[in-house]
Amino acid sequence: MLSSTISLEFASRDLAEIWVIENQIERRNLTPIQLSYYRGLHYHAEKRVVGNISGRSRRNDKLAQNGPINNQLSTADKLAKQYDVSRNTIKRDAQLATA
Repeated sequence: MLSSTISLEFASRDLAEIWVIENQIERRNLTPIQLSYYRGLHYHAEKRVVGNISGRSRRNDKLAQNGPINNQLSTADKLAKQYDVSRNTIKRDAQLATA
C-alpha cells in the first residue's frame, strides 16, 4: 500500500508541536490520563508561544499598548474552552505533563 505525505511549514517548533498534539487528540481513542497528558503538553507549548509573542511586544511599547495580546484570554482559559473542560483541569493537566 502506498501512502502519501504532505510537508507542512511552521513558524516555530512550538507551533509544530501544538499541531501534532491537536492531531493526536483528534485522531486517537485516548484514555483519560493520556488525554490529560496531551492537554498538559499543549498548555506548555502554548505558553512558550505566547511568551515569545509577549516578549517581542514588550520590546516594542507601541505594539504592547495597541496589540491584541492585552485583550486575549489566558492560555488556560483558551484551552479550557477549546477542550470543553475547566481552567483548573488544564492547570492540573499541565502539572501531570510536567511530572
